[in-house]
Amino acid sequence: MMSVLARLALGAIIGLFAGAPGAWATGEIACRGIEDEEVRVSLGFGTLPVLSVISARIETPDGAYQLRGGEDATEIRFGDGAFLQDGLIARFTDDIINEVIAELRIVNMEDGRDLASVGLLRLPNEGAVYALICEGP
Repeated sequence: MMSVLARLALGAIIGLFAGAPGAWATGEIACRGIEDEEVRVSLGFGTLPVLSVISARIETPDGAYQLRGGEDATEIRFGDGAFLQDGLIARFTDDIINEVIAELRIVNMEDGRDLASVGLLRLPNEGAVYALICEGP
């Protein structure tokens, strides 16, 4: 027979798991270059109160970058970032966290039922800045 203390602990654990927000729930933002169709950015993130990037891919005319790398992409890591009142900012580093490879800034503007998202992608090593139009989440 289970003691009262064990029942209370089991109830608390079940309550924690049943009421906890799912960290695996995600949103995704997809951006494309305004002046260059080869530029694409996709960013997947968890629904934590802080920016938790779980997937990212950046494509430019000079190459591709991606979390966890890939055959056709250079591996990057999520360095830091934050949700802001009007959008988000995210910085990505090389795989040894030595230098910033890319900085992404997305701004959302809302007017009634109309919503627009634009962004800037800066690649310091390439000396490039790209204007983006974005959709999601």
